[in-house]
Amino acid sequence: MIRTLAAATLLFAAIATPALADHAVIRGLDKRTGHAQDYSLTIGRAARIGSLEVVARACQKAAPEEQPEVRIYVEVFDHPPARAGEESARAEIFHGWLFASSPGLNGLAGMARMPFGVLPPILAAIGLSCAVKWRNKAGWMAGVSTGVMMAICFGVGISLYSFVYGPNTPTFVGVDLAHFVVAYGAAGAILGAWK
Repeated sequence: MIRTLAAATLLFAAIATPALADHAVIRGLDKRTGHAQDYSLTIGRAARIGSLEVVARACQKAAPEEQPEVRIYVEVFDHPPARAGEESARAEIFHGWLFASSPGLNGLAGMARMPFGVLPPILAAIGLSCAVKWRNKAGWMAGVSTGVMMAICFGVGISLYSFVYGPNTPTFVGVDLAHFVVAYGAAGAILGAWK
């Protein structure tokens, strides 16, 4: 009974928290040409979009029982053209949240910096989705093997304890051991691939 309540509590806590991702997908619209293009941004890394440098700092997706919403926190820097042999100055033109459900709420409008002032907005961006990409296959496999080894160690200890001190039948102990192997293997895979 206690194990069931503990598992249900952990499952509820995992489901209730917003999903954090390591990639964000935004759609940029060039207002001059009307061309829209999707960009996949790695959280924490800068990506060049024309003369703009976009850094996604966070991407959150609402829990399944809530109203669907994707929030992406971005910082946008402009790199205006520089003279030959010089580096262009990096100027921040926007930082804030992009909302998938309300694209008009964000103030992102890429401003072309010119010597005589600022041109009208030429770029609009909409946050589309968050993603977790499992690229770290070596970490994934190492996590699975570590999780399974931990499950077997804990499971054997618990099995011996229940044989000595408890009236449990071997069938129930085997089922508990199988649950340990699956749970620890899955947790190891997730944590190993997350690195």
